[in-house]
Amino acid sequence: MEVSDSEGAFQALKESGIAEFTLNESNNVLTLFKFNDETELGVLNKLKENLDGRNIQYTAKTRESIKSEYITSEERKSFLTTLRGNLINEGKEGTKLYNKVLSTINRDAEALGISPNEYIQVDVSEQPSSSQGLFYSFNCPIFSL
Repeated sequence: MEVSDSEGAFQALKESGIAEFTLNESNNVLTLFKFNDETELGVLNKLKENLDGRNIQYTAKTRESIKSEYITSEERKSFLTTLRGNLINEGKEGTKLYNKVLSTINRDAEALGISPNEYIQVDVSEQPSSSQGLFYSFNCPIFSL
């Protein structure tokens, strides 16, 4: 979702109890993950109310899942590496989403016969230096407003 005010959107997310998201402040794009059941849709409606209450303009659209068999190994690796870096840059280490990404990286690396560090192509001490755009999904619905 594109939002007119990233700081206001961040506050609305906190008030709505949403913790699994990315918010790119350079282009004001907010992406929410896994909003596909009635309970989660209630939280999403609360977010919309909070955004409206703050007079934050937004555009929303739903994205469908992309099954892993429809993308190449390199696309998957690139997505997971980028998503991991974005989550670290946003201080979201330890979240459910971050742990799922690490688990997927570990599983993919093992299937390829390489270490997770080789998979993400960074030294253990190296931190990602920039956020990049993302947004594929692998059998996990993404709702992007």
